[in-house]
Amino acid sequence: MEEFIYTPQIDESIIDEFYINKANTPYALPDYISLKIYKILDLVVKYRNGRAIDVLDDEVFLKVFKDLITANTIRLSDDYIRMFNRTCYDCMDVDYNIILQRQKLEISYLLNKSYVDDLTSLGLDRDTATSIIIARYSTASNINVNYKRVIKTIQKQVNNKNFLQEKFIIDILSKLNIDSIKSLFYVVMTTPKGNSLDQQSIASTIDLAILNIIERFLPPQDVYTVISYYYNMIKSSDKQPRFKLKSISVGDYPLINAAIDRIESETGEYIII
Repeated sequence: MEEFIYTPQIDESIIDEFYINKANTPYALPDYISLKIYKILDLVVKYRNGRAIDVLDDEVFLKVFKDLITANTIRLSDDYIRMFNRTCYDCMDVDYNIILQRQKLEISYLLNKSYVDDLTSLGLDRDTATSIIIARYSTASNINVNYKRVIKTIQKQVNNKNFLQEKFIIDILSKLNIDSIKSLFYVVMTTPKGNSLDQQSIASTIDLAILNIIERFLPPQDVYTVISYYYNMIKSSDKQPRFKLKSISVGDYPLINAAIDRIESETGEYIII
């Protein structure tokens, strides 16, 4: 989980300014948002300021913000796009206000359009593609958090049978600028499979996809690096893996099994991971 900086001394005058403009001079909101959006996102994401969260959950604010992005009046930097994505990821819960959820999803689409379009080229609908991209680019501080959010988001797509196809999962992951296969593998192996049978079925497809990415697309030394990293991480944590690597077929995954054998030879231990 990300850590947020807390301070009791926060200047909330920009929040008061929003409500004054909204009530008395709504025509001033475009200029206000253009100038203050960065500070508002800082208050929301870095400080978890409740009043700033309320501003970012205001339908009028979101409508004007979307219009400004559509007109290219506002172009957020990558860091602040990630901040907005984070606020959008937080609102993807089913209990969240559906109107605000829709507004934020549409804004995130505009902010991440090129990435989203890469996924829609695979046949994904725009909302699903946007949700996955929001998860992938929702923080700059911890790549594993992004990966975990991606996996959890994919596992929720129970109404799309394409997510039960291993190649489809591999195609999606290939579009997400994965910086570290070893980190992705560790995250996959330690992310819960979900509560429903449908979610667990998608999770099993993800398992096969990541195993085959490692086995088929990495050279032997890189396979060893991935499995060694996973072994050391699991050994030093209390997380339970989704399945035991020792249970996979030697015939289907010779490189992964060879990496396990090498680790056992080097450590002198019988490895149960």
